[in-house]
Amino acid sequence: MYAEEQYIISYRGVVKENRLFNEQFNIAKAMIPKKYTATSELLTLPYQKDENIVSLIKQNQDQITEELFKQGVLMNDALNKQMYSLESKTVITLPPTYITVTIKEDFATIRLIK
Repeated sequence: MYAEEQYIISYRGVVKENRLFNEQFNIAKAMIPKKYTATSELLTLPYQKDENIVSLIKQNQDQITEELFKQGVLMNDALNKQMYSLESKTVITLPPTYITVTIKEDFATIRLIK
């Protein structure tokens, strides 16, 4: 079996006072495939027949976001001072990023589209 599909992934995490306060991981199938000339392989995952690709990506979202973070993220850091206390808030954002998932036999290869 061989199949290739494109998806769009985005991530947003809010850290307050050194604790993860809120986290969003979004994935959607690309309605209009992006034309590309270059890809870079992120990771290869074991794939079982009849497994949903979206659920495979969600199950491995930590590994995928870790690899995508190496490509670069947006970070906004704010420090508020009120009277004698400090409050910090950091927002980490991975903008919508195209990936392609190629299924070949028992493996799913995830590649970043550049």
